[in-house]
Amino acid sequence: MKLNNSSNEGPKFTRISVGSLFGYVKHSKVGLLSDNDNEINLPNIIIPSISNSHIGLIAGQSANSTFEKFSFVPNISIGNELFQDNLFGGIVGYSTNSRFANLTIGNYRQIEGAKSENQGSINILNTSGTNYIGNISGRMESSSEISDVNIYSSLSVNLPEENLEDNTILYIGGISGYAENSIVNADSIEESYKSNAIVRVYGNVNIVVPENLKLINNPEMYIGGAFGFVNSSKIYNCYTTGNIEINLNKNHEAQEMMLLYTSGLVAYLDDSNYASEFYNNIVAGNIYPLGIIYDKSLTSYKDFFYGGIVAKINKDNANVENPNILHNYSINTLYNRKDNKLSNNYYVNAIIGEGSVNNISKPEDYNMYSNVYTLCTDKQTTFASNVTLEALFSQIKDKLNPSI
Repeated sequence: MKLNNSSNEGPKFTRISVGSLFGYVKHSKVGLLSDNDNEINLPNIIIPSISNSHIGLIAGQSANSTFEKFSFVPNISIGNELFQDNLFGGIVGYSTNSRFANLTIGNYRQIEGAKSENQGSINILNTSGTNYIGNISGRMESSSEISDVNIYSSLSVNLPEENLEDNTILYIGGISGYAENSIVNADSIEESYKSNAIVRVYGNVNIVVPENLKLINNPEMYIGGAFGFVNSSKIYNCYTTGNIEINLNKNHEAQEMMLLYTSGLVAYLDDSNYASEFYNNIVAGNIYPLGIIYDKSLTSYKDFFYGGIVAKINKDNANVENPNILHNYSINTLYNRKDNKLSNNYYVNAIIGEGSVNNISKPEDYNMYSNVYTLCTDKQTTFASNVTLEALFSQIKDKLNPSI
């Protein structure tokens, strides 16, 4: 399949849905009947230039539908000419009230001894405008659910080589770029106790800023190991080990102008409907800011927010209670720090990078307890816990050594 939706070739669509199998799935179930061979071999799809679209490797858009019991290994490059203002997902570009269960994206293979390497990649080029990008869904809303999913595929997003004049906002997550009123693994803490369902994200997320790219406006990037942006959602039993790499290639303007939120689980949390809950999640990936110019005359990133679980919490609706961040485990490293500073406005914490809800500004004032975390940097290591490591390990050992 080949699609070209550039403005200089034919009519420009206001919003189209593109998938290698389906354009739009509604009130349907997508899956394979056989439990013995559940791998989908996707047709070759080439998208050199596209904008204002819902794009998925299975379906462009879904509503009131279920995707279950199948696997596939993506190896795809999109946007050789332009990728602008799109919602892209490894399964569905834009999903509402949809369920994703018993799925595997990518694969892994043993290379020597106990070592293994992940297989599968999604590479998006020439990204500009506002884009939502994830391995499962670019943007998910309205009671969408994810349960029992393994993600091995890596996700790479590249900004264009030429001047970037429009406002660029990227929502990128190992699971989904944006989630609102959505559920991962269970609808309540009580249900999560009973459920063996786990969502595991092993794949890396890579962001590349070309060295010669010229910026006009301040780009914003929300990059999470699981989700870029979350609004009023429940995330239980999620395990992320993939690394996040942001390569600036010593681009002077990018360091001066970029607003960056990055976290092993959720980059930005802004509840408007009900209080989000993050419970019993494990974050073990590392953050690599690369290609930085260490010069006292530079401010580096315009603003840099990093948190092991959440980079930034913001909530303007005072009628919504504060989020619950309970029984999470975060052990990760923030590399390439120098003089303990990447920005003039620098917010780093092992659980919450920075938060401002209901006039609460200190992470310890949130509804947080029984979290265990270690944050390693070039200068220091912080550790805090109010639950013993032995007790924690007994809870998570099955996740650390999953039977796949």
